[in-house]
Amino acid sequence: MRIDLTYRLDPKCGWIPIAWTDAIAGAGGSLSRRDTVTDFTINQPISDAEFKIEIPKGAQVNDRRKRKS
Repeated sequence: MRIDLTYRLDPKCGWIPIAWTDAIAGAGGSLSRRDTVTDFTINQPISDAEFKIEIPKGAQVNDRRKRKS
C-alpha cells in the first residue's frame, strides 16, 4: 500500500493536506483512488451537545472504566 499526500500553503493555517492518492497492489491486481479535500476548518469549537449520547432503551452498556480487579 502506498499513500501520496498533496499539500498547499494556507496563509492562516500553514501547510494543509488538500488531496491524497491510495495505491494498493496485490495478487488480484491493483487499485488506485484519489481523494480531495473540499473544505476545512482548523480548531473549530465543538459544542457540548456533540458529545451527548442518547442510548436507546433496552441497550446493554458496558462501562470499562468500572472494571472489577
